[in-house]
Amino acid sequence: MVWQTTQTVTPRDYYFLASHRFPQRGSFLENWEVTNTETFYQHGLVAMAFINSDIQQVVIAFQVLENTQVTQEGLDYARDFVKHAKQLAQRLDYSVSYTGKYRGGTVAELCSIQDKLPCYTFDSESI
Repeated sequence: MVWQTTQTVTPRDYYFLASHRFPQRGSFLENWEVTNTETFYQHGLVAMAFINSDIQQVVIAFQVLENTQVTQEGLDYARDFVKHAKQLAQRLDYSVSYTGKYRGGTVAELCSIQDKLPCYTFDSESI
């Protein structure tokens, strides 16, 4: 699923942000920093917030660990994470978008639809 955005986040950046496993706080991709990460092991969900000050963008990325189903409780955790990441973006006056891969892409799409924000996913399951 791809929604047009006026920001300059490249598809390559979205792919790396969606694919990066268990990032540490700090920089790992040029101009991108991990500002927050949460792993909800019980639900197999990894949520990450990346920030790029150059383009004033926050990207919220989701991953779902292998052999894990997305549950309503997992989605509730995702929504809580999104709430805090969006508060950060609002304080900075940055734009927000979502990304994810496979089942993480499905979580990103659901959040994107609810918030009416751009989303760029890879091989997500149909919702």
